[in-house]
Amino acid sequence: MDFGKLITESFNIAWNKKILWIFGALAGGVSGFGGIFNLISYVPSSLPFESPKDKALSTLNVLGANTASQDNQVWYKTASDVLFSPDLQVIILIILAALVVILLFGLLAAFINNLANSALVYSIINLPEREPKLNEGLKAGLHFWFRYLKLNLIVISSYLTLIILLIVVPLIFFLLSLKIIGIIFAIISFLLFLLSIFILGIPVSIILLIAQRIIIAKNSQVIDSLKEAVLLFKNNLGNSILAWLIIWALSFVYGFLTLFLTFIIGAPLVGIVIASFNTSVAAGITVIAVSAVIFMTIFILIGSVWSVFQSSFWTIFYTYLERR
Repeated sequence: MDFGKLITESFNIAWNKKILWIFGALAGGVSGFGGIFNLISYVPSSLPFESPKDKALSTLNVLGANTASQDNQVWYKTASDVLFSPDLQVIILIILAALVVILLFGLLAAFINNLANSALVYSIINLPEREPKLNEGLKAGLHFWFRYLKLNLIVISSYLTLIILLIVVPLIFFLLSLKIIGIIFAIISFLLFLLSIFILGIPVSIILLIAQRIIIAKNSQVIDSLKEAVLLFKNNLGNSILAWLIIWALSFVYGFLTLFLTFIIGAPLVGIVIASFNTSVAAGITVIAVSAVIFMTIFILIGSVWSVFQSSFWTIFYTYLERR
């Protein structure tokens, strides 16, 4: 395969099909910031009536149990003070609310990310016969996003299963008081985990990328796409690994250039902000806001082009594998 041609075609798509930048920006990641926790569900500690825990203690006093189990009463009172503390209840509510918000943001991010990725692949795979359109991409994304999510969950659950097994086996030996064997297995498990990242990580990521394209190209279900992706990977092992190494090298270059660009753009902006604060606080805040918008816009655009390039690279690579 001509990888030079593959890179050129991918870059041409990423640069010329600007409508795809929208999907590229969304596929690159979704972030959210929220501060929605203002829970003041407070009950005063000095109540005009006897609380249940105090009533229980007074009952014990009447029965004379306090003289026999003074330590237990003290422990009970201390524990119940903590458990029934209004401050603790507020903290628990805040933690639960935070977990719910994080879960909702995670689900929203997963939906948008998978929708954008599937819309990108659909738009690219139909080139050059059909020019990308926003409404068609969105329609395809809504149709395929859940299959993409299931595909990702299968891969993630496989890794989690491996991690759990590598943790559970040494733990069993520790519980059986076989500490030396447990330590040996813990070391072996850690080494196996590191090896799995490098040995299994590359094939799994390539198979995942190929399976994503099969889902859209052939309207396949998740399991069928995985089976076919595994066969394509096995039959084209050398080219698949080489493609991964090329995109990895390009990712390294992209990261270095992005970091360099950050310093090039950031240094003058910092100087302008400092100078504006010397004028007035209001001017400084205004310059910070404008600079942040400019900075974020530039890097969102760069990230969008990069996302489209990567999607184009793997989509064209997949079509090459199918034609062989």
